[in-house]
Amino acid sequence: MIAPMNQDARLRVALVADHYAPHLGGIESHVQALAQHLGERGHHVQVITTYPGPELLDSVNVRRVRVPLVPVWNIAYTPAGIRKLETLFVTERFDVVHSHHSVFSPAAACAAFVSQRLGLRTVCTFHSVLRGYTPALSLIDRWSGWSRWPVTYSAVSSSVAADVRRLVPGRTVPILANGVDAAYWRVTPSPRSADRIRIVSTMRLAPRKRPRALIDMIAALRQALPAGIAIDVSIIGDGPERSAIEKRVSALGLSDIITMTGRLSRVQVRDAYANADLFVLPTIEESFGLAALEARCAGLPVVALRASGTAGFIRHGTEGLLAEDDSGLIHAMARLATDDDVLQSIAAHNRNTPAPFQWADVLADHERVYRMNVGAA
Repeated sequence: MIAPMNQDARLRVALVADHYAPHLGGIESHVQALAQHLGERGHHVQVITTYPGPELLDSVNVRRVRVPLVPVWNIAYTPAGIRKLETLFVTERFDVVHSHHSVFSPAAACAAFVSQRLGLRTVCTFHSVLRGYTPALSLIDRWSGWSRWPVTYSAVSSSVAADVRRLVPGRTVPILANGVDAAYWRVTPSPRSADRIRIVSTMRLAPRKRPRALIDMIAALRQALPAGIAIDVSIIGDGPERSAIEKRVSALGLSDIITMTGRLSRVQVRDAYANADLFVLPTIEESFGLAALEARCAGLPVVALRASGTAGFIRHGTEGLLAEDDSGLIHAMARLATDDDVLQSIAAHNRNTPAPFQWADVLADHERVYRMNVGAA
């Protein structure tokens, strides 16, 4: 058993992720923000990754462990980094090694293996929905015994935590959520027109996020709305599906109402939220939904699927509307487009009610987990 740390001690923390900037993604953005905020609280933080890039990013020190990577995916595929990680952990004398996992994260998994073997306090956070991958992860467990390591397993949301508990039965799985800077995302909304609904969605244009499904939903929404209501849709983001999505938009005759903006800066995204009426997220396997939380902080009603991690901070009829399926998403968008009282009531609540998962609270949760006994709550 690893003893609790001094509650007042500043910690030396290693944040490990397979991918990191300049690669773009949810884990990368969270780890960058977490490193910055922990640093501002006086902790010594270093990001460790096998992804190539600069050694300093926005005041965050990044150690790039050089190992062979699979082309295109840029993930490690040999155990060559284990000895390098062991040397690094011993040399840097970290108090905590915090690895960040998707479904398949070999570098993060190796870091956890090395860290717990060295007797270091180790925290593993899962950022992806794991249902469907349980058999594969259980098979790996038979070989590696990872579920029995003296490690604190955590998750970014309650839905992901439920998946993790099935893999590590009998153990407490704390939630270490993504953080949001609510004050930054607070905007002054532009005036709404009763004869036009302005919809925005921010996502990586990859199959798992279901951008094609969103395009089909917008086509159905246009047919469902009364003739006097126009639609403007902004889809913010980039990714491997962009070309296919643009072709789909053209094929369905939606080019006049859907704008594919590509990747925007945070300032540009905030401006887009100020000029929108609602935010929609079509993803089913959404572990958290940070973009939806940022939109909620901007005052936008959020339309999302009840089965996604977004339901952890969006309550049906309060911060937005939750649906069971794509048909329900279409109905929810149509309702907000035609019932201004409901839309304005939700928007007013989101503008005037503090959002959860603000960084002060999220950092306190991280520090508590970093200092607690392994497996305790």
